[in-house]
Amino acid sequence: MTFKRILDFLWAGDYTSFLEYLEVKARMDQAPLDAELQARSYYQEQDEVEEQYQGYGYMVETYGSVASVSIRGPLITQSSWMSRMFGATGYDEVQNAVSAAAMEPGIDQILLDIDSPGGSVAGVAETGSVIRHIDANVMPVSAFTSGTMASAAYWIGSSAREVHATEMASIGSIGVIAVHQEYSKAMEKEGVKPTVFTAGEYKGIGNPYEPLSESDKEYIQGKVDTSYGFFVDAVADNRGLTTNYVRENSANGKDFYAQEAMEVGLIDRVNSFQDVVKLLDSSHNPAYSST
Repeated sequence: MTFKRILDFLWAGDYTSFLEYLEVKARMDQAPLDAELQARSYYQEQDEVEEQYQGYGYMVETYGSVASVSIRGPLITQSSWMSRMFGATGYDEVQNAVSAAAMEPGIDQILLDIDSPGGSVAGVAETGSVIRHIDANVMPVSAFTSGTMASAAYWIGSSAREVHATEMASIGSIGVIAVHQEYSKAMEKEGVKPTVFTAGEYKGIGNPYEPLSESDKEYIQGKVDTSYGFFVDAVADNRGLTTNYVRENSANGKDFYAQEAMEVGLIDRVNSFQDVVKLLDSSHNPAYSST
């Protein structure tokens, strides 16, 4: 694991969600070749058949004038047919599906239907910016969860103008984690002694063959703290709160049930999915039409 991989592994989610991502990644890496080829063929055929929403129809359901964009599982920087197969969602998929839905005739509201424990730091800020741009310039974007809207998934959800959740949904988990795994003792038992050659003081930082020095730990912690600061600033800006308020009341890594989340300003309403759709659909409620 190189230092670049450590930065890639900055994770806006808790350790459990990080392990879930690692499990998905391991399954992707270990998939037999014939299974890979079959899955690739299947998804290519599906994409050819389903041309709705510029090929992202597998993420979109339409309810009257509302396009619901489904965001599920660990969030990764770049999607592939394999990530779809194993239940992860790429930030590129979210951006493209929302953008495509916003261009569809007859749609005047977008609802992000989120059930995700979080994901990679890389790509989440850009995804939030796309959502805010569409909400401000094209049509309203709202967010909803009946399951989990945590960490990076909450960053995305908070970028919408309104956030809704069912009573027992889990919301928040605002924070950043990075995990370094070091195998020097295990390798020593196996009779393996790697030697790492580097040029540049921090070039070899985070490699799995050597323990982290104190300066290495400080450097990585600095990256975690900086990412956390970006996260807090984004939530504060998205929700119309001060950064101090967010830090003191919700940016402590805790998950909140919907009522608690509303009390600390993370969501706006406790609602069912059906009630949110009825609220947003201009055919039921013309006051919410963007036209």
